[in-house]
Amino acid sequence: RSRLLEITNLKQFLNRRAQHLSGGMQKKLAVTISIIHIPDLLILDEPTTGIDPLSRRELWDFFYELLGENITIIISTPYIDEMERCTRIGFFYNGRLLVVDEPENILSKYPGKNFEEIFTLLINKYESD
Repeated sequence: RSRLLEITNLKQFLNRRAQHLSGGMQKKLAVTISIIHIPDLLILDEPTTGIDPLSRRELWDFFYELLGENITIIISTPYIDEMERCTRIGFFYNGRLLVVDEPENILSKYPGKNFEEIFTLLINKYESD
């Protein structure tokens, strides 16, 4: 418990109610609560949505710390730039998995300058099939 509080910088807020924390700190608290029992797998649905850039970066630093604890993390995100932070990514469209691989493999396998262009290409291909 103490280690989690240090990693998340929540230790200084121990005596503060959750409703009085910033949006970023509330997200960190929610993730911390979900891993207090040290799961092997953590599934997070858009954990960085609606928080400021600094809190977003701190959450990603926290996720990297968790990876060091051998916790597998699956994250859904609407932010394509966050894909570059992942070891494997998958593109979903209309509930269907279009591709899953390491980011650098996807970038080299498909024509496109970035993930946004590749995602658009995959959607167009899916809709034309």
